[in-house]
Parts: sequence; structure tokens; C-alpha cells
Amino acid sequence: MGGLWVAPSAKGGFLRQIATLYTLQPLPQGGGKWSQEPPSPIILGPADLADASIDPLVKQTYSAGQAVAITNATADDAERLRTLLGHPNAVGGFAEGETADLIFFATRRTWGPRPTTTRLESLAILQTPEGDLLYASRASIPSNC
Repeated sequence: MGGLWVAPSAKGGFLRQIATLYTLQPLPQGGGKWSQEPPSPIILGPADLADASIDPLVKQTYSAGQAVAITNATADDAERLRTLLGHPNAVGGFAEGETADLIFFATRRTWGPRPTTTRLESLAILQTPEGDLLYASRASIPSNC
């Protein structure tokens, strides 16, 4: 189905499930190297949010319309990533102290006979002890697009 860039601290069972569908590649290192490659969606872990050297790549990827996700994230982790991206939609749907298996933020643009539409999405995926997946999603279409 394609490839995803994975940062060093991204871990968890949900990531192993994603690996059955996508080719997981290490996050490119160094500013000059990755700027010539088309961006792939990125999966981070909470500790990666403290590494300011990857911020430009994360922002470039998001600006190019690719998803940026974080594994094993608390509500605070999700908020830190949302702020870094400048994404307007906070992720809800999970309790304080609870950890989401995966949270992602994306900007989706559609083109066609009508004017371009931009849809801003955020999604949290939580797996229950019984193995069921719960989704908390939020989407909006900004008026200035």
C-alpha cells in the first residue's frame, strides 16, 4: 500500500498491525536529505516530540497533505503534536490518563469541477482490553479555504 516514515520512539501493537499493510521506513535524518524526497506520512512516539531537529520534517509533511500520527499518546501528547502542526482540531474521546494507540492529524484537499475543498481531520484510535477498536474523530472545513 505504500510506505510510512517511523520515528525512533514509535512503538506498540497498533504499529505492528500497520506494518502488515505498509512498508515502515526509518524517519530520514538531516535537513538536506529529506527535502528532496516527496514526503510520506509520519508516525511518531511521544519521546520524539522532544526532538526539535525533526520539527521541520514533521511540519513539511503535514503541509504537503500527509498524515502525521503518534503512537501510545496521552491527551497532552496529542495537544503538543497538534500545536506543533498548527492543526485547529483537538482530539477528544479519551479520558485523562488514558493512552490512545494511535492519534493522527491530516489535511485532506479535494479537487474537481468545484473549487478546492480542504478538510482538517483528527482521529484517536483506542483498543479496549477486549480487543475492540474505539474511534474519536473530528473534522472541519475552514471558512477561509
